[in-house]
Formats: sequence, C-alpha cells, structure tokens
Amino acid sequence: MRTLILILIGVAWVQMVYAADGRSYSEQLSASATGHVQIDDIAGSVTVNGWDKPEVDIQGELGATVERVDVTHTADRIVIKVILPENLNHLNHMLDRGAEAALQVHVPVNSTLEVSTVSAPITIDGIHGASRLHSVSGDVHAGLAGADEDAASVSGNVYVSGNPTVATVRVSTVSGTVFLTHGVGDISAHTVSGRLDLAVDGAKSSDVGSVNGEVDYHGHLMPDAQMNATTVDGKLTVHVSADAGYMYNIATFGGTIYTCFGGQNGSGPLSGQVGANGAGHASVRLRTLRGGVYLCDR
Repeated sequence: MRTLILILIGVAWVQMVYAADGRSYSEQLSASATGHVQIDDIAGSVTVNGWDKPEVDIQGELGATVERVDVTHTADRIVIKVILPENLNHLNHMLDRGAEAALQVHVPVNSTLEVSTVSAPITIDGIHGASRLHSVSGDVHAGLAGADEDAASVSGNVYVSGNPTVATVRVSTVSGTVFLTHGVGDISAHTVSGRLDLAVDGAKSSDVGSVNGEVDYHGHLMPDAQMNATTVDGKLTVHVSADAGYMYNIATFGGTIYTCFGGQNGSGPLSGQVGANGAGHASVRLRTLRGGVYLCDR
C-alpha cells in the first residue's frame, strides 16, 4: 500500500512539473478564403472558430512533452499537426499531462475543416464550409453552419447544433450519446451501444439506427421525406409530424408497438397513414428486433 501511495505521489509530482514547464505557441498564416484546414492533435483540446479574415491564427498551450507543432502551408491547404516523441505510447500520453496541447484556431469562415484527435475534445463554431470532426475518446461539440457536416466519436459524446440551411449531417458514436438539435436536410445518425437524442426541424431524409442503445427522435418531415429508424435491442421513440401527413410501417420481432393514434397497439406489423388522408409522399419506416416502438404525430 505504501508503495502504491508513493507511486501516485510521484505521478502527481511529474504532472505538476510538466504543467509548470508548458509553453505557449502562436502562429499566423495567410489563407485562402475557401481553403482546406486540417488539424491533428493527440491529447488536450481543439477549438476552432470561423472569422472573416483571410488568415489562420493558431494559439496554443503545449505541455512539456509535446515536441513541436508542424504547420505545412500551400496555396489552398493548411495542415496543423501536434508532434509527440516517437517513444511516447498511447498509454503514456493518456497519463502524461505534459503530452497535452490545447489549440485555439481561427480560420476563414468558408474554409473546409478536418479535425482528428485521440484524447482531446473538439469544439467548432461558425464554419460555413464542410466539416469532418473525428475523435477517439473525446467529446465533439459542433455549431454547424455548413452544408456538409460529419461529426463522430468512438467513446465520447457528440453534440451538434444545426442551422436553418438545408444540409447533409452525419453524426455517430460507438458508446457515447449523440445529441442533435435543429437538424435540417439529410440526417444520418448511428450508434452501437450509445443513445441517439435527435431534434430535427425539417428532415428531407433521415436514416438513424442503434444496436443496443435507445433512439429518441422528435422532428418534422418535408413533403417527400423518407425516414428509416432501426434498432436491435434498443427502444424506438418517434414523435414526427408532416404538413401533408405521412405513411408509416412498423415491425418488430420480439418487441411491442405503441402509437398515440388509438387502437393500434400490439406486436405488429403495423402500417397506416397520418394526417390529411396521407396526401403527402413522406414515409416513416420503423424496425426493431427485440426493442419496443412508440410512434406519435405530435
């Protein structure tokens, strides 16, 4: 026990030394107004904001173990990479606060953005170009303004806020939760063992699914929208409306179907139409293997 305490004290002391020996990093580069910006970080954090200047501004706090920040610059592409020593393995950099790099980056608002991290959360806002945000064990926070967005985390949560512009939005996680608000356009959301909590202002299409997690979908369908939602063991809760109504088809192998329409509960399969005599061409298709299904138009 005494040995363990001494080891823990030593680790804490090393971390404090690394923190004390950290250093600041700053660089500014001219950039294309519609160029591509790529950021790769291992541990720490990455925050990116869009602005109207034709330049990229990089500010950071680097832990003592961080070797350097590599920046390569061409006419329409900037790549920013945090470099750690080659002998620092994944377990060590997770325990070593000196391996963290906290980056705050401003890029032209119409840039195409690509961010990849391992143990670092990602936060972006105000980017009108396409965004690709991928983290292994960090959360992803994205205020989306572009027309093509992809946000994913393996074991972290994904928080995405959309905008009134019709867009293609893809969000996914393996074991975390996906929170989507104000989604508009083509929506794709998937998880393995996490949860999907989706609020969609206007879906042109929706493809959502989970293996073991629950799916909670609240939204409005455009006139010709197609919605598909599936789970294996998770519950499907769907509150969806459409101005001209929609057709629905529900099936489950071992679960139970409930609706708010009255007199249509049971084991299914179940199909019908909602509102305006089904005048619209929107459709809702719900499938589970062993999970329950609840559908309501309000």
